[in-house]
Amino acid sequence: MVKSEADIVEAFVRHTLAYVSHLVILENGSNDDTPEILHALAKEGFPITILEDRSSGKYHSERMTRLMREHAVEHHGADWVLPLDVDEFVAAAPGQDLIDDRFESNQPIALPWQTYVPHESDDPLELNPVLRMRRRLVHGCRAVNVMVPRKLAALPNAVLMRGNHELRICDRPCAAAGHESAYLAHFPVRSPGQYLAKIIIAALQNEVIPDRSPEAGWHYRGPYQLAKRDPQAFVAGFAEAACRYLLLPGEKVDPEAKGSTVPVAEAPFPFRGGPLLYTKPIDDKARASQAILGYMEELARRFGILTKSLNEESQVSLDMTEKLTAQLRSRLDQLVDRAMVQEVQLVEKERVIQELAQALTDKESVIQELIGREAELAAKERVIQELAAALKQIPSEMKRSWTWRIGRLIVGPLSKLRGWQQDRQITADRKVSITAAPSASQSSPESSHRTRLAETAVKELYDSLTENQRKEICFEWDHLDPTVGILRTFVANHWQITRRAIRSDFFTSQQQSLIHEIFKGLVNPDWYSRFLKQLKDDTGGRPWGADQSIAIFGTPGGGKFEFVIAGRHLTLRADGNSEERIAFGGPIFYGHAATGFWESARHPGNVFWPQAQRASKVYQMLDGRQRRLALVARRPDEPGIGFPGLHGPLPGIPVTEMTGDQKHELQQVLGTMIEPFRKEDQHRVLHCLQKMGGLDRCALAFYRDGNLAGQDEWDNWRLTGPAFAWFFRGTPHVHVWAHVATDPAVTLNARKGAFLRAHEDTQEQRQTAA
Repeated sequence: MVKSEADIVEAFVRHTLAYVSHLVILENGSNDDTPEILHALAKEGFPITILEDRSSGKYHSERMTRLMREHAVEHHGADWVLPLDVDEFVAAAPGQDLIDDRFESNQPIALPWQTYVPHESDDPLELNPVLRMRRRLVHGCRAVNVMVPRKLAALPNAVLMRGNHELRICDRPCAAAGHESAYLAHFPVRSPGQYLAKIIIAALQNEVIPDRSPEAGWHYRGPYQLAKRDPQAFVAGFAEAACRYLLLPGEKVDPEAKGSTVPVAEAPFPFRGGPLLYTKPIDDKARASQAILGYMEELARRFGILTKSLNEESQVSLDMTEKLTAQLRSRLDQLVDRAMVQEVQLVEKERVIQELAQALTDKESVIQELIGREAELAAKERVIQELAAALKQIPSEMKRSWTWRIGRLIVGPLSKLRGWQQDRQITADRKVSITAAPSASQSSPESSHRTRLAETAVKELYDSLTENQRKEICFEWDHLDPTVGILRTFVANHWQITRRAIRSDFFTSQQQSLIHEIFKGLVNPDWYSRFLKQLKDDTGGRPWGADQSIAIFGTPGGGKFEFVIAGRHLTLRADGNSEERIAFGGPIFYGHAATGFWESARHPGNVFWPQAQRASKVYQMLDGRQRRLALVARRPDEPGIGFPGLHGPLPGIPVTEMTGDQKHELQQVLGTMIEPFRKEDQHRVLHCLQKMGGLDRCALAFYRDGNLAGQDEWDNWRLTGPAFAWFFRGTPHVHVWAHVATDPAVTLNARKGAFLRAHEDTQEQRQTAA
């Protein structure tokens, strides 16, 4: 639906038709060039249907529902309907369709909003506001728009609510599924004149509807009263008003922030509409007066027709009704304003409750860890008891011998010494990793120097599997999957490697315990509780193993093998060094959406965010020339962590351009990156890096687009070497892709998206998840 939007309507049509097959546009009596632009686009051949409705009221829900059912579904046979206003632009991740087989045809899909705002750095010569406005609000927006499947849109009792934010059936909200790879960019405020016209016309359209709901148009009321009371203050406060559009009165976007400034981030919108042909430069002041006066003329004409049709008695009754309605409306507005203040207070209380809930979750993780340790201690106690029983069988003469006493003195300290040597070796490797590659005579760490706790448990798990279980989760070394290629080497941000969930009837309780032991063995013990928190946050609170699956490749104990565990924001491997050229046994993935899909600046509660904070310290140490080398305009494709090789280009600042103290800080960053994982994998990463020349052969890049917190902390950064790729993507939430080897020729098999298989959980588990 469109009314007097000549500055943006052409951009909307050209861009939106890159995602949809047909547009049905309701032209609501525009007073500018909007109708001419639409007809020119139709004449050019764009698949658009233009309807006219010059009614004065803001009957948004009724109009959009009629367009959805009568035109989109009945006339054009739409499979999905996407209701939009002309200042809303849809976007999907590169290579992703707006709709695919992931979505059910009996549930709406919710697209989150990202609000773009004007900024003093905008290019005034750029006619396309979507290209001109390059900054969006960091805090996002609570609002969503729904996409409606044909099955629901055709129902006679289905109603699109005002703003297209919700679908109701029989006056009951219809729950919408989230969309992880698409969103709506909202451009509601584009210039002072456009904003003035928008506020006044929208407020008057609400006044035309005497029976409107009290909360309708609440975000227009305050600016409208300010425009009536003090037009100069309205224009002077335009930039701040644009940033606070749709925020409740007095609402803070950051409880710690001082003042009224609302943070914004540079994030150019991926416009797909091409050049504009019919949009003309517009005098902003003339635009406002033209739109407002045109609408007022229309209201006056309609009022004249109405009063002429009434007799004198009816006109007196109308005047009395109008006066009473105005009094009631004023009282209702006061009540709504009071309710909004209370809602702000409730939002603040909700934030406190969430912080308390987070503290409880952390305590729960600690308790779970203690429970796990209790089982370990019980197992150790059994071993000690068995040793004590065996000790009683040793003849007393042997116990008195000097060899027995010396043995007791040596065995214990030797085991402690081995652990101390491993810790020292990792520390030494971190220091050496900044230097050039060792000579060819230096070999990789011997397998006998690596503990095999996780790999030993993999062998025990494999031996416990039945033939039917092996058919489901065990594969040949280079098993080829028809969807993802060589299954063992695949990695994605959200996938299941097999269709059997760990926490299901498919595995016995003993096998589930073994898998959990393997998982614990793959991570740093200090990080175990943090991984549990991440998995719980990212699966809607489901228990460990409910959304993760495993696979075993090769034959543990009988040649090379690899164990893989995968789920949302998790891919880890145990291979017993079967893949000698590759750290971790292959590419890994970890991530966290601690507070939802769109995290705010500085990512509160995100367990991996300290990695970005540490990397940002390196940037703060760079001088102006170094920063220009380090900054890159746009992020690469997420799964693009293939190796550039010895002579390929590396994004960002070469480490050789850094000073000694900057290199030292980068070493600390590297230590933070590998810290979440077991010592064996840390050691292997550092060995691979040294083999290819150390950090001196790498480059560090910080990406401008998608950054939320300015140059204090960088959401998106990457460390790249000839056979080293570690990409930290922090927007909209944390994704980290890591691929490390000793040979740049190692190929990559990585894709972004959800690659899910139907998990066969028990009924009890499905109820638990619900």
